Amino acid sequence: MADNTRELDQIQQELDEIQKRSNENKVSIATLDALSLERHEHIMKTLNTMHEKISNLETLATSGRSSIRTLWYVGAITGGFMAFAYTVYSFFPR
Repeated sequence: MADNTRELDQIQQELDEIQKRSNENKVSIATLDALSLERHEHIMKTLNTMHEKISNLETLATSGRSSIRTLWYVGAITGGFMAFAYTVYSFFPR
């Protein structure tokens, strides 16, 4: 009978230890959950800010005199003119 009592006491001690660890794990999980929620909110806020900035850049790039297409044509025409001028300048000897 004494052996059974010791065995039951040992089992009770192990159960108490398991319950203690379980409670510690619950606290750790709750802390990590709160931390990850805070990080998620920060990341979403940052992404929204970046999305707004990208939308503004897209609007700027596709409208007005400084649109990318306009700058591309002006650069191509300028480059063509410079190439023509260099060819004419190189054609005639000094």
